[in-house]
Amino acid sequence: MEIEKLIGNLLPDLTDQTRYSKLPDKLSSLTAAEVERLLASLYQNNVEQRGCIYRREKECLEKILKASRWLTESKRPGLLLYGNCGTGKTMLMKSLHSVMGRGRKSDEVQCFSVQALFDSFVDANRRFLYEEAKRAPIILMDDLGCEPSKCNIYGIDYSPVSNFMYYRYDKQLITVISTNLDDEQIAKEYGARIWDRIMGTYDRVAYKGDSYRV
Repeated sequence: MEIEKLIGNLLPDLTDQTRYSKLPDKLSSLTAAEVERLLASLYQNNVEQRGCIYRREKECLEKILKASRWLTESKRPGLLLYGNCGTGKTMLMKSLHSVMGRGRKSDEVQCFSVQALFDSFVDANRRFLYEEAKRAPIILMDDLGCEPSKCNIYGIDYSPVSNFMYYRYDKQLITVISTNLDDEQIAKEYGARIWDRIMGTYDRVAYKGDSYRV
């Protein structure tokens, strides 16, 4: 009976992947449609703050819809925004950061470039920032693939970003990633195991249009 009781106590912890909600308490009462409208408004504001013209195009609205459904409906802890550069991935990531970070502490919802993450690991005086980000309930990391794949410290090779992603996969922590790499490039750069885990635990939003910067 004792082992059955122990199993009964452990199983919810092992299977519950929603212990930390994507939406903060302050926005938990919003409907899925309201979350989509909020995300779209934030996206438009971010684009216009860059001095760019917001284009209310079907493809753009579809990507916002997919991201909002990930926030409100999907049980997967990860979201991957990937594809051509200059197509709005970073703008959508910033919008997601504004939504998920509403009313939460900055160390709970962190947003940074992958290069900054890599640099914090290499610098022994700032490695604590890497460890804090690795364990944060929610992180959003921009420009995967722009950083070196490995670093050598005192003769030992490390793969900080791959190890970071493995850890977050293992703990099922909420993670948003943007990258200019496509499916094959991600698998080649980070290995088939990383891509397999992304396929299994991330919703994916593909960007195939031309750059808005041109």
